[in-house]
Amino acid sequence: MKRRPGSRRIASSMMISFGSIIVAIVFLISLVFFLNAQGSAVSTTLESNEKVLTGAMERVDDLHNIITQISFYVASDPGLHRLLREYPSDPAEQIGYQNQICSFLTQFWLNRPEVVGICVYLDKVQSVSTSSIGVSSTKFARDRGWLDILGNRRGVIINGHGAPLRSSSPIASLSLVTILDHDESLLGYISFEISNRNLYIQCLSANQATPGSVLFAVDENWKIISHVDPSMVNLDARAVYPFFSPNKLLVNMNGEKMIQVIGEPNRVKWRAVEFIPLREVFNGWALAASLAFISVCGLCLALMLLYLMSVRITRPIVVLSSIMKEKNPLQAVLPGPYLTLTDEIGQLYRSYDDMIQKQNQLIDELEKLKEDEKEAELNALRSQMNPHFMYNTLDYISWMAQDSNMPEISRMLTLLSKFLRICLTSSTMKCALKTEVEHTKAYLDIFYARYGYSFHRSISADEDIMEYPVPQFILQPLVENSIIHGFGKDIRDAVIDVQIHRDGTWMLFDVTDNGKGMSEARLRGILEGTEEPSMNGYGLKNVDDRIRSICGPARYSGLSLYPRAKGTCIHFEIQALSELDQDGDNG
Repeated sequence: MKRRPGSRRIASSMMISFGSIIVAIVFLISLVFFLNAQGSAVSTTLESNEKVLTGAMERVDDLHNIITQISFYVASDPGLHRLLREYPSDPAEQIGYQNQICSFLTQFWLNRPEVVGICVYLDKVQSVSTSSIGVSSTKFARDRGWLDILGNRRGVIINGHGAPLRSSSPIASLSLVTILDHDESLLGYISFEISNRNLYIQCLSANQATPGSVLFAVDENWKIISHVDPSMVNLDARAVYPFFSPNKLLVNMNGEKMIQVIGEPNRVKWRAVEFIPLREVFNGWALAASLAFISVCGLCLALMLLYLMSVRITRPIVVLSSIMKEKNPLQAVLPGPYLTLTDEIGQLYRSYDDMIQKQNQLIDELEKLKEDEKEAELNALRSQMNPHFMYNTLDYISWMAQDSNMPEISRMLTLLSKFLRICLTSSTMKCALKTEVEHTKAYLDIFYARYGYSFHRSISADEDIMEYPVPQFILQPLVENSIIHGFGKDIRDAVIDVQIHRDGTWMLFDVTDNGKGMSEARLRGILEGTEEPSMNGYGLKNVDDRIRSICGPARYSGLSLYPRAKGTCIHFEIQALSELDQDGDNG
């Protein structure tokens, strides 16, 4: 088979189209992967470093505990108590005692590098010591509110960055402890001052996530209390870093994206804050380059496969398309090699071949159907002629009976002709109510004459509903059921009454007799199929099924019994709506 020129153009067009789609898909996948990778890196960094920063603040709590323990230990030393009890009021004599106190405290200062200063506060001292270890006036601690913070407690940790200090060395916090004599009398106060720089080195700097990170600690008011740059201490972090916000994950510092991590507060409500450069935890350019390389390789491979697939797919499709464009495609013979393929192309060819065969079969059936239709029309014409012949014959016999002075036979033939004419000439499921009444009345008149006019029958209906459409043959079976089932052969003194009234949009039907009667359970059993009906019970169920099918359950009440001392009253209601309009002959 020659290669068709259109297949190459279609293959090229498919390559361009699918290639563009693949490029777009690869780009979107790469973008989604890049964003997910970045989000995962940010989330992981945030989660791990939150724990690290929380641990750093826990170490600050541990340091405060150690310094507080040392403070209590020193405050309970008997030698210090003796010096404070003997401390003179004369400033000249105080110098010797101050030197002894400083000498005693120096050993603790040397062993704790994070302690930048130790000071004893006494009421007898008027000056303030500016050295690392010294004795100062209690007034200094009172003026700064430290004694109010201490209150009745023996010791407390106080933030040291918020008030002027006695020396130039910045402190992060101080442990203030009451010195009580053996009789619980107040001797003074002692404070161990923790260095901001040493606190940063010991508790914070080791937790720095990356070399480019910015790490510091803040108090509950977001004031910086510890920073690698001491000049930042006591400044508002939100003023130093305007982009800082406790509710953000990524912030922009000097044009660079930073991951903002905030640890949980410790016992003194300090928090560690760190800004980590995103580029140091997530190398986006390297990942983008890798994704681009993988995308290009994948694109090349996809284009190669696409070319091979397009050539293999488009050629059979072009062949099939040309067959479908032929003058008489239903007579086309499909290429055998394509019909035997096991892939989707073979399935397509086999489906098209099946469609051709089914179309030809349908055409043959349609032609046969037309022939059958012509034959049915002929039969219908014959069936119309046969009843017409029967009506004429009955009329002729009726005339003969009248000429022979036999009026009863003539009357019966007239009633029978009328009854059959209604039954046989109507071909619709519905008729006007007046037609249904006439049909039922003709049926009753036949029985009335047959039984020698020995029972009473009546049919009455509101005149304004006589033209309303109703399902056909719904009253005659009920009347027949009353005659045969209610009375049997003993029909003398029988009363059969049919009443039809209108109530709003509903037509109410009542078929009443004074026969044997029927129980409600018996009627329900016949209608629901739970009880085997007698020969006459089929009429009730057929009427119920017919009305329900034509009108629908929403517009039909169902058959029911009205209580009577003797006989039966079958009641039902049909809604008179335009949807029930006749669709043909009313009979």
